[in-house]
Amino acid sequence: MRTYGFLRQPFGSTGSPCVAIFIAKILAKDYKKHYPFAASMILSSSIVDDIIRSAENKEEATRIQSQLREIFASVKMKAAKIFL
Repeated sequence: MRTYGFLRQPFGSTGSPCVAIFIAKILAKDYKKHYPFAASMILSSSIVDDIIRSAENKEEATRIQSQLREIFASVKMKAAKIFL
């Protein structure tokens, strides 16, 4: 008998959303010093698999968006929709 394991979380699996949220929270804690704005957003403004937050101005929104994309790209996750 052989045992196989996934190298990635399969899409559509019952636990997929929970795993994605868990990974996002871990990433936020790991990158808190390097990307403070984005990490704070992930930790305090996450609802299911969405991050909802407003920004004071366009520059802040651009900085947060960039930081979010970099955090998620570090584990090959794509931030598909970012609304600030």
